Amino acid sequence: MDADGVRRIVAHGGLLPRKRRRAHVGEVVLIVHDDHVGRGYGASVLRALLDLADNWLGLRRLELEVNADNLFAIRLYERHGFVVEGTKRGDVLRAGELIDSHVMGRLRDTPQRKTVQPGETG
Repeated sequence: MDADGVRRIVAHGGLLPRKRRRAHVGEVVLIVHDDHVGRGYGASVLRALLDLADNWLGLRRLELEVNADNLFAIRLYERHGFVVEGTKRGDVLRAGELIDSHVMGRLRDTPQRKTVQPGETG
C-alpha cells in the first residue's frame, strides 16, 4: 500500500512455456516498478518463476531479454544462473534513443539418475 493508502502492483512476472521442439524452454518476463527496485520484489517473483519452471513444469532452459543498461536486473538474473548469450543492438526505442538489449539464458542440468545395484544403498 502506498502513502495514499492505495494498493498498487509493484512487480509482475510471467513464464511462457514454448511448444513442440522447444517444449523444454520457457521465456521469463519480469517487471518491477521503478519506485520499488532494490526492495526484493523482483527477486521474490523470479524465485517463484524458477520454482515453477524447475519443479513443476520441468523446463530445462529459460530465456529472457533485458535492456543492456539495466545493470540492477542483469545482476539479479546472473545471481540466479542466467548468462548473457547475445546483444541486440538498437533493439529498444526509449525517449527517442535506441538502446541495446541482452538476450540471457539459463540452462538447467538434468540430474543423472544413479542405478542402485542390489545390496547397495542409494
